[in-house]
Amino acid sequence: MHKTRLFLIFFLTLSLFCGALYLIMRFIVYKDITLQNLSFLNFSYLFNAIFTIIFTSILIFFQKKLKDQIGFIFMAGGFLKLVIFLLWYKNVAFDTEYKFLLNFFVPYFLCLIIETFFVSKILNKNNYH
Repeated sequence: MHKTRLFLIFFLTLSLFCGALYLIMRFIVYKDITLQNLSFLNFSYLFNAIFTIIFTSILIFFQKKLKDQIGFIFMAGGFLKLVIFLLWYKNVAFDTEYKFLLNFFVPYFLCLIIETFFVSKILNKNNYH
């Protein structure tokens, strides 16, 4: 699959699933959410989606150059995303209830599943002989 086509499919898949899940969380699960918790929910989805787009795009467009390191870079990227968020959360400290902190992990795992699917496509396509 051509890199641009793979990126477009990835981008549309991520946008569709993140958008749908955000709307479910925002308008069904948390109908009466406070403004502070809404800000945190918005940030969680944007942070995860943007980080995933940038990170997975790098893997898609540089798959030939990074052929032997893609798996390691993928694992490091997931860890890096988590560390950056936790450091940021500790320093900025939204005044959110603990249960809303767990809302970071909903988009995190959704993005991780989508990343895993597309990185596995890259790894399966590469010839390691």
